Amino acid sequence: TGERLATTFQENVNARRELERWEAEIKKARAQLEAAAEDMREKRARFLQEKSQHREDMKDRCNEKELEERLKGEMERLARDRAAFESERQRHLDQVMVDRMRFEAEQKRHAEEAQQRRLVQLELQKDREQHADHTAVVQSELDKAQSELDKAQEQLAEERKQLEQQREGIAKEREGVAK
Repeated sequence: TGERLATTFQENVNARRELERWEAEIKKARAQLEAAAEDMREKRARFLQEKSQHREDMKDRCNEKELEERLKGEMERLARDRAAFESERQRHLDQVMVDRMRFEAEQKRHAEEAQQRRLVQLELQKDREQHADHTAVVQSELDKAQSELDKAQEQLAEERKQLEQQREGIAKEREGVAK
């Protein structure tokens, strides 16, 4: 289980690094979107300025038809630029959504793994407690057996002492009878 925990920890570290990389990519994509939006604003401002200048030029030349054609071209260009910007913006938003779903899936997986680790730890703690209880019972039985053994040894020593006294008594009686 220690090796599994180490592996899981390393996977979590790797997943965290991957998530940080995704967050950096999302941040980069947002910065690109902001830059594209700023570019579009500048182009629009430039276009409006150019449009204004063209109007002045056309008024000076009294050529409204040419002005209309130029404005139409600029409007078409602006519409194309806007469509390209919207397409890019949508692509980035889609990527952000995909990255967010991946991130949430990773978070869910990590939460499930953490829950599984907690369950394993609880089971391990339960096993430790059962082992401790079993060890206490076995130790109690060993202590009881040792106590009984000590009593039996004391009784045996007492019986040996009595036998020795009986032998001495018999030996004295034999000496008395032999005399």
